[in-house]
Amino acid sequence: MDGTIQTLPIEQGQKYDEKTGDGAVAFVSTGGRRGSSIVFTPRGARPDQSARIKLCVLKDASGNPRVDRAGHPMYRSVPAPVEYFDHWRDNNNSTATRVTISRNWLLEEAEEGECETRLLEKREGLPTSRQEKTVKWGIDQISTVIEDGEVKSYPQEAEVVRDGQIVWQTIGQREERPQAILHSVLKVKVWAGDFDVHRLEPSYQNSWSVTADVYYTDTDSVRINTVWGNLPAWLQQEAMAMRPVCSCGRQRVDIPNVSDGYTHCELCRNEEGCDHCGRGDTRVKISDGKKICSACEQMAEQIKHAEQKLEPAARQTVADEAKRLLAGKAVPREAGEIILASLLDAARDSVECAGFAWYYFCVSGVFGSKFSPEALEILALLPVAQGNGLARMAGWLIGGGGRRVSECENSDYFWKTQVQGKEELPDLRWNAPTPSCAVRLRGPIRPPKPPATKPAGAKPPETTTTASGFDLSQLFGGQAHVRK
Repeated sequence: MDGTIQTLPIEQGQKYDEKTGDGAVAFVSTGGRRGSSIVFTPRGARPDQSARIKLCVLKDASGNPRVDRAGHPMYRSVPAPVEYFDHWRDNNNSTATRVTISRNWLLEEAEEGECETRLLEKREGLPTSRQEKTVKWGIDQISTVIEDGEVKSYPQEAEVVRDGQIVWQTIGQREERPQAILHSVLKVKVWAGDFDVHRLEPSYQNSWSVTADVYYTDTDSVRINTVWGNLPAWLQQEAMAMRPVCSCGRQRVDIPNVSDGYTHCELCRNEEGCDHCGRGDTRVKISDGKKICSACEQMAEQIKHAEQKLEPAARQTVADEAKRLLAGKAVPREAGEIILASLLDAARDSVECAGFAWYYFCVSGVFGSKFSPEALEILALLPVAQGNGLARMAGWLIGGGGRRVSECENSDYFWKTQVQGKEELPDLRWNAPTPSCAVRLRGPIRPPKPPATKPAGAKPPETTTTASGFDLSQLFGGQAHVRK
């Protein structure tokens, strides 16, 4: 490194004298992991600047290099010779002049003289080609066309002075368009940008950003990103006609996104009255020509399923069965199980008939049911039921009426709503009602034959009662015949 010329940043040494400029130092890398060597700079070198200096290794009396504590050689330096180089200068009149520049050891530059002056040239570069489709707007959709053709682009280049050198720079393009193919426009989709955000406002602003997709086939289109004010008047009218201003004047009706046929704006939709529950100032949807709020929407769907899955003949069957059961004797679970246990001949039969919420002793037999007499009175009106009532009664009949209490406690709709008191909608979408109110457990209980005439003074027959005190003779209006 001895004798080399280096451009190094100058630092303030420990003995630096600002008045005289003595004592500034620099450091030069010794390479690898050996660190840096100190360089004592000539007078005039200023800290926080750079300087071109020639390094001279310091030597001791024996002629060996002097080293610092870390073993790195130390250097002194002298100013490097002035260097000269050429530099182009822009004259700002389409000419440039090549001048000679001198640079001293403090990196100060100065012009030493002009060498030559010449014009900055211009030229046309090699062309590139691309396929381009351009929309030419007409006075309406029919007169609007899409030009489809090749575009040749020729770069326009000029010489410029940059960092003292003359380089070529592209300053423009020249385009050639051969004969193009014309496509007719099938439709134009206006969307995106500010337009999508504000499309329901009564008046449109020319500054809104918008995208227009101009279709010339069912799937091929040309996309134009522009602002509302740049669209042709006929396209603006067409876009606004798709979203007419509501009669209330506050908002537009978003017809392309209305699926239920509602003819007013979303503000009006939120202030309607429900045709099912009568609640006002609520959001509604149109179903079968009626306005339904969100609370009634699910019930409306259940009503449709009830009308489809429970035909008039099935409704009449349920009503007739309910009336037949009501004509008999209704006994709740505990008493009914005791009575049947007293009447049946086998313990197995008694177990099979147990577990119903209600027992009905009728002329045609004994029936088990989940329905109370009050529920049967309602089901007797099923043929004339409609709306919410029809849907709820159809939900009662899911699984039929002949279900034991253990079968009802977890999932039966009638049990949840009428016994447990829960608020719930029927699920008729996947479940069909069964047109049955009860299950027949056994045949009718035959009243005993009239007792033979007993002699005077004989004891009257004993009245037979169950353990719960229920008089069995009430089941058929006379004395009961029970198993002893």
